[in-house]
Amino acid sequence: MAAYTPFKPDVAPPIEVSEPFGSKIDFPQLVELAELRLVVSGESVMPHVWLHDRDEHDYIVRREDLLPYCVVSVRDVSEDVEGYREVVRRLAYGFEDYAALEVAERHNRDCEREIARRIPTTAELDTAPWLEGWAMSDDGHPWMHGWFFGHPEIEDGTHGHTSPVLQVDEAQPPRWVRTESRLYRLGVFYPPAEREIRYWTQKHSGRPVGRGDVPGGSDDIETMLAFLRSTGRIREAKIDRMEQAYREERERLS
Repeated sequence: MAAYTPFKPDVAPPIEVSEPFGSKIDFPQLVELAELRLVVSGESVMPHVWLHDRDEHDYIVRREDLLPYCVVSVRDVSEDVEGYREVVRRLAYGFEDYAALEVAERHNRDCEREIARRIPTTAELDTAPWLEGWAMSDDGHPWMHGWFFGHPEIEDGTHGHTSPVLQVDEAQPPRWVRTESRLYRLGVFYPPAEREIRYWTQKHSGRPVGRGDVPGGSDDIETMLAFLRSTGRIREAKIDRMEQAYREERERLS
């Protein structure tokens, strides 16, 4: 695991058992082996941790009014910094242990600061996928919407959103964005009202954007509005609102 890679919280919850098993390890020692910061103190908050290789599952022994016993599988975990960090991650997000969660969240904050200081190299940018017609989410989520091209897991021309954004190029217009999962090159940007018309036109066309094409099929917004009215799939009042917003936007930007 790279030093600047944040922990992801997607961890399966442990299975309840009656007795712990495996090899016990002190939590401070575990944190040291993981090369993380022990940001909590006091014996009373330290989790009781056992490591086992019996199978791939994690187990928990619940105790009334006491911290549970956490039995973490290391069957598929390497005996190095990356492996010990994986144990901490499971304790934090699978067992929801307070001390482990504090350590993990401190690591994530440190990662965000370190990532924010990194400017992508030319080689990184040359191999990064493109995000065309991009826009920051306006619904409170920390991600960016756009049409994907060159993504290893997403079909070209598909519209969607990235993982949470960590860093945006400070140039104007920005050339790249770094998210929790990867780096993207940023392509064309459309003003909000124009983008909304392009989005709905492309969506109701029933196909992804072709490589080299523009969302909505052309730069003729009037044709897009006429197409949206012809589909009968969007309320006239909504199309009227989009048209009015677009005309006001054009006047403001002209």
